Amino acid sequence: MSRNEYRSPWSASPLEMKRKSSMGNYKPRRQSPWPSIFILAVLFLLAAGGWMFYAYLFRSDGPNVGLSFVGPKRVSAGEPFTLGISFSNLSEEILKN
Repeated sequence: MSRNEYRSPWSASPLEMKRKSSMGNYKPRRQSPWPSIFILAVLFLLAAGGWMFYAYLFRSDGPNVGLSFVGPKRVSAGEPFTLGISFSNLSEEILKN
């Protein structure tokens, strides 16, 4: 096996060990976080703008049908009770079925 084919998950190759020892206390330059922050901010603004456009495009003026339930304030467990339901049309259209 040649030096270029050395592969071990537990240690560096002999060539890498030689390079590391010759570099001394070399530390790679750390990249700035600003490009990542900028990209995330742009993605957030695009998502927020898309949500606002969707909310504006498909907004509702409110419910078109009103429902109200009328019944006793308290009911004991297992005791039958009556419940009244009333509905109303809040739109200007005629409801069918």
